[in-house]
Amino acid sequence: YYQRNVKGKEHALHCRKKGHLDAPEQVLLDLNAVAAAHKFAALGPSDVSPSGRYFAYALDKTGFRQYELRVRDLETNVELSERAERVTSVAFANDEKTLFYSIEDPVAKRSHRVYRHKIGEASDKDVLVFEEKDERFEVEVRRTRSRGYMVILSESHTANEARLISADRPNEAPRVVVPR
Repeated sequence: YYQRNVKGKEHALHCRKKGHLDAPEQVLLDLNAVAAAHKFAALGPSDVSPSGRYFAYALDKTGFRQYELRVRDLETNVELSERAERVTSVAFANDEKTLFYSIEDPVAKRSHRVYRHKIGEASDKDVLVFEEKDERFEVEVRRTRSRGYMVILSESHTANEARLISADRPNEAPRVVVPR
């Protein structure tokens, strides 16, 4: 996975060569094409599913760091109908179909909720996994390097807290492993 610039273009191409370096290049996202249709284009948080089939990414088309979640099937190069507004982080579980994402509060502009989404289901069925009620804290979700766990981090300027969910059992409730 890499990004490269094209001479005369403002934005980078986000690409991959699947399996080996001699594989043909696949463009995951051409921000220049997005920018051609909008006044602004920026890539926010993104993640590729463990098998490499799905690419979840967040786009800002306003310049206000308000990222909309999108998902592309990289086998068919089809943009799926999945959408979520004000996304601040994304991470796939190991089952290929479960995507966790965090969103910001539209008034306070602080990342405060983590949701679980199943690829192929309507976004209104997304499940609230965690909500940070303390306004001094922001949340994010990520997968560990070992790919064994999903981590929900709550962080302020002076403290933090970590919750884990098994990446193999994404429907389980998060458990606190590092208390505030």
